[in-house]
Amino acid sequence: MLFYYVNKDFQLSWLRFSLLLLSLSSLASVSHSEVIPFGDFSVGLGLQTLDETGEGTMSILMKGGLGWQLLPILSVQASLWGWTGDTYQSNGSGEDPTIVSFDGLSASWEATLQIPFANPKSDFRAGPYYRFGQQCWTAMLTGLLQPWSGDGCDNLHAVGVVFPSIDKTRAAFYLEASQTDFDDLASNAIQMGVKIPL
Repeated sequence: MLFYYVNKDFQLSWLRFSLLLLSLSSLASVSHSEVIPFGDFSVGLGLQTLDETGEGTMSILMKGGLGWQLLPILSVQASLWGWTGDTYQSNGSGEDPTIVSFDGLSASWEATLQIPFANPKSDFRAGPYYRFGQQCWTAMLTGLLQPWSGDGCDNLHAVGVVFPSIDKTRAAFYLEASQTDFDDLASNAIQMGVKIPL
């Protein structure tokens, strides 16, 4: 049984290493003029829920990152994430409502695979995409009978779509839904963002 878990961890590490090598080899095969460095900024709403009790809260999410568009179908980036938010929960007994708060910070590396469509008014292709990566975080949820806090590193998954640009602009706007687990706390979010060539 122990061998299974060790072998599974080794396979995941090997997969991540292989993806990194694939990204670097893609970069080496693309001319410098085709690689687009970009900034990625987004804001949205998050929902954090404890797996065991279902308790949680909503939060405001902000993200900023730097990346490289290596190919029309592939980009890589590193990002910083921040969450903060308060929810007022009624006790149903005439007492003042309880304030449930969530605050968190994380850093991530991400790779994005996109189905590219022509977007002549932007430096970036339009179309749907899948984003995956690793996110290292620290967070706390307070205001509950049993407050929660933790830190660690977990997988990040997201799906989204880059919209076709209406006006002539080098930037591109997108809508994204993301999901990650902070140990026994699930974090889901929806966000609007923009990629700006640097």
